[in-house]
Amino acid sequence: MPEPTSSPLHFVMILLTAFVAHSAAFDDLDQGMAALKEGRYAEAVALLKRAVEKDPTSFRALSGLGSAYLGVSDFNKARSYLQKASRLKPSNTAVKANLAIAYSHLAQHQKALDIYQKLILLEPRNHELHNNLGAIYQALNQFEKALNAFSRAASLAQGEARYAINKGKVLELMHRMDEALEAYKQALKYNPGSLRALLAVAMVHKNRAEYEKAAAFLRTALKHHPHAAKAQGEMGRLYEMQGKLDAAIFHYSQALKLDVSLDQYLEELAGCYIKKEDYASAISYYRQYVSRNPANARAHGELGIALLTSSKYFDAVQSLKKANEMAPGNTHYLLALGKAYQELDKKELASDCFAEILENDPDNSEARLQLGIIAFESGNIAVAEKHVRGVLALAPATIDVHYYLGMINLRKGLVDAAFASFDEMRSLTKNDERLYYGRGLAYAQSSDIRNAIINFNKAIKLNENHLQARWELAKAYESIEDREAAYWAFKNVLLIDRNFYLKELIKKKLERLREEEGIVDDEWQNF
Repeated sequence: MPEPTSSPLHFVMILLTAFVAHSAAFDDLDQGMAALKEGRYAEAVALLKRAVEKDPTSFRALSGLGSAYLGVSDFNKARSYLQKASRLKPSNTAVKANLAIAYSHLAQHQKALDIYQKLILLEPRNHELHNNLGAIYQALNQFEKALNAFSRAASLAQGEARYAINKGKVLELMHRMDEALEAYKQALKYNPGSLRALLAVAMVHKNRAEYEKAAAFLRTALKHHPHAAKAQGEMGRLYEMQGKLDAAIFHYSQALKLDVSLDQYLEELAGCYIKKEDYASAISYYRQYVSRNPANARAHGELGIALLTSSKYFDAVQSLKKANEMAPGNTHYLLALGKAYQELDKKELASDCFAEILENDPDNSEARLQLGIIAFESGNIAVAEKHVRGVLALAPATIDVHYYLGMINLRKGLVDAAFASFDEMRSLTKNDERLYYGRGLAYAQSSDIRNAIINFNKAIKLNENHLQARWELAKAYESIEDREAAYWAFKNVLLIDRNFYLKELIKKKLERLREEEGIVDDEWQNF
């Protein structure tokens, strides 16, 4: 019997059907039972369905078909046929046990529990019954009872690694991590190559940030099971947690080569590419994730955020709208949708998104800040200040708060207050071009042009594409009649963006400076 990989429930009760091999010419029933015994469940279903059609009252056919449906995970049909078989032979404990497995997978835990409790009275030393009873208690969050049942199974079947593992899993759920680790190590004494035990020990060490120990157990797992996709995937997660993105990408890719159905690693792989700022690769993998999970809100949401991050705003809106339709009220995706609308200059739709967030979460500082930014950009300074000061009360260490508060004070002509806001911003960061742009505006407004020029140049040094800083720098040079510097500063704006919104005004200024000041520019016709 192969080692189970996840569920504590163990499918060993199929011994209920006596295998008959004496006939030279097998009929559907005998062939179906042979397929069932050998684990060829789909084939067994097809053969035993015909056997049931021929004889709807055959206990062997009904019980065998129910067991075969368990094997293909069709638990509704398994329950139906096992119920019919049980009605024919109410005393058959094996059918009852399989029926309990079907009930448990259909989340009818109390029915399963009733069966196991009765069966254990009949077979108190049946370790599988105790194990499966433990699984039911675990599903019902009755962890102490689950632990007792798994412990009983382990004591009845000394040397069975899977019972020790199940015991460890429930101890983890009880937050008794040291005891869980001991249980997993006991399982490894019984079976040093147990994949479940090796993975379980590795995960405990990973959660404790004991990365080297976790890696050692994962390497052992891969040594014993080179095709274990989950071991590869968990190795990828381990490397990602340590910031080793290239190694993480390698192991996630290996996991997916071994098992393409492991969508969790496909999502992790895409996330690694986001961290590497390789947005094209990230979007490609997120699209695969969506194609395999079209009804999954998270799939659409994460794709939408990747598209937003890579400045594909229209596509981001489409994905994020789907995510929000599937999972209404998800703050994460609603916030991203609002930002995408902002980038598309759809301020009203963006405001609706942020306002919806605040209806459910009035203390959401990010949504409130975005509403403040929209109001500021729309010229509604009173509303902007209300929201920005609201964020200041909630999250005083937010850089954007101090920037926009400084800009609001400048709009109100409160230069000293603006400087105070920018000073607060500078205490949090010195590498944000907006800091120096804002200070440049404040100096210009207070007629200190020399310092205005210094700050605009600092902003441009941090971000050479900051066109507003370049525009203000050119105006500052113009105001002190440094016409040569003004000319080249104005021209640099159009060199970066030929469609700058003040293009026609700049062209007139350049033409006037050439004519009146005699500035030589052999390439002026380019504009």
